Amino acid sequence: MTLARLLYFYAALTAIPSGFVDISALPTVTIDKRYATTNNCCGRILDSTKFCILRDIAYKKLEAACSILQKEHPGWKFIVFDAYRPLSVQKQLWDHVKGTPYARYVAYPLNGSLHTMGLAIDLSIIDEDGKPLDMGTGFDEFTPLAAPRNEAEYLRTKKLSQEQYQNRLILRRIMQRAGFIQLQSEWWHYEAMHQKTARARYK
Repeated sequence: MTLARLLYFYAALTAIPSGFVDISALPTVTIDKRYATTNNCCGRILDSTKFCILRDIAYKKLEAACSILQKEHPGWKFIVFDAYRPLSVQKQLWDHVKGTPYARYVAYPLNGSLHTMGLAIDLSIIDEDGKPLDMGTGFDEFTPLAAPRNEAEYLRTKKLSQEQYQNRLILRRIMQRAGFIQLQSEWWHYEAMHQKTARARYK
């Protein structure tokens, strides 16, 4: 491969696309970009991009959520696991789960997802000591226990503790007040607009 070609690919990995904003500079955000590490459901690095970004409309909502968090819980921060997701990463995730019961948790690559549009974010909260709040499951734990729609039942049967439930509510209320929409199968996933609106407006 020529030097010019190598420089082209490096630029693609480091240049932020037009209309997107790097979220790592937000003071109440820490980045734990899971698909850029081996600490994910696939157990290998999937994402080689050097940034953690959102489309500007989603960034503004995250900025509002940061302000709410800072005001109501001084010292706490959001920990971001994933934001904009390149289509190449979406394809790798799909290849990992296709043909398994987990396939319903991952969008088919040709359809894309709000992550590949830069309009979805996966996140949790860490306290003033840097300790993650207990949400009852980890990130990308594809089980019914991770689903917000099942919380009342799991709270009743004590599969989800009151503390875990309240921690989810703290995250949810802040994100919803900032204009995000909760995905009902994953406590960590929030979208900046309804999917139908996003697909009509963006590629």
